[in-house]
Amino acid sequence: MKLNKFTVKQLAEIDACTRCGNCLDLCTAALSINDISISPKKKMEKLKKALNVEFGILSKILNKK
Repeated sequence: MKLNKFTVKQLAEIDACTRCGNCLDLCTAALSINDISISPKKKMEKLKKALNVEFGILSKILNKK
C-alpha cells in the first residue's frame, strides 16, 4: 500500500475514523454479499494499521538512524 498517494485531507479522515460501524448500514457492497471483511469499518482498520506502521511513534523510534 502506497500511503504517499493519499492527500493530507484523506489521511486526516482515516485518522478521524473511530471504527463505530455506523457506515455499515450504508455500504451496499458489504450488505449485499453479507461479508463484513469488505466493510468500510474493516478497510479503515487496515488503513489505520498501515498508517501506524509507517508513521506511528514506534516506527519513528525503530527507524531512527
